Amino acid sequence: MKYLDPAEQILFPVIISVRADTAELLREMADEMDTSMDEVLSAIAEDSVSDLSRSRTFVDDVVIPDRCSTDDLLKLFE
Repeated sequence: MKYLDPAEQILFPVIISVRADTAELLREMADEMDTSMDEVLSAIAEDSVSDLSRSRTFVDDVVIPDRCSTDDLLKLFE
């Protein structure tokens, strides 16, 4: 996993909800890596979005309309 330079870190407090077995796996990962669960979650978040900053083209393709009728939705599926 790619870790940030501590000088570049931004505190971003969040509350997440996971299943008990997921929490256990995260705790085991942290124990095996001899680090905190906060650092494991931070590394997972960094890895998850690292490619997004390089190619943000998917955001340009997304259009969110102000409103949409049922007919409009059906036309999109055709």
